[in-house]
Amino acid sequence: MSFTAVILAGGRSSRMGRDKSGLLYEGQTWLARQLNVVQAAGASEILVSGRPDRDDSRLGFKVLTDVFPDGGPVSGIHAALQAARHPSVLVLAVDMIGVSAEFLIRLQGQLAGLPGGVPRIQGRLEPLVAWYPRQGKEWLGRQLAASAGTAPVLGAQVFARWCVEQGWSRYLDLPAADLGHFANWNTPDEAVAGGGIGF
Repeated sequence: MSFTAVILAGGRSSRMGRDKSGLLYEGQTWLARQLNVVQAAGASEILVSGRPDRDDSRLGFKVLTDVFPDGGPVSGIHAALQAARHPSVLVLAVDMIGVSAEFLIRLQGQLAGLPGGVPRIQGRLEPLVAWYPRQGKEWLGRQLAASAGTAPVLGAQVFARWCVEQGWSRYLDLPAADLGHFANWNTPDEAVAGGGIGF
């Protein structure tokens, strides 16, 4: 199945204290590392959900900015669904360094022909390492427009569940042994502990 991939790299990184995309892991930036991962996983089109104050075009991929800039990660998902060429869009957060190409290929094998799928471990969804159906973009855009400037911001889990309810996605149930793939490095301490920070 051909699919689009987007790296969500447009966050403010307030808890990290600096832009996560430029931090180093095994000699490459987090952003470059994630781009390589989705490329190795077979993405036919690769996008970057970036920040307007940073030029990511040097990496050779199309860079998107959010239509709803204060909407959190789901705004990056919306921008990717709007721009994607393929019906299935893989979303990968820039700070989910535990994800490998092999793991993504395994997840894709569980989609059962659907354009969307969200991992679920011990009842918890992992919506920032997931596939989303492009046809959900209109609904998501309406929800973001309606909630613009209000709190709480629409979460990615809400969209993921809605896609399953529409029959466009499925839950990808995983064993507890896979929890390590979803480590999320939000602070310097978390990144140092995981061996994934460099300046």
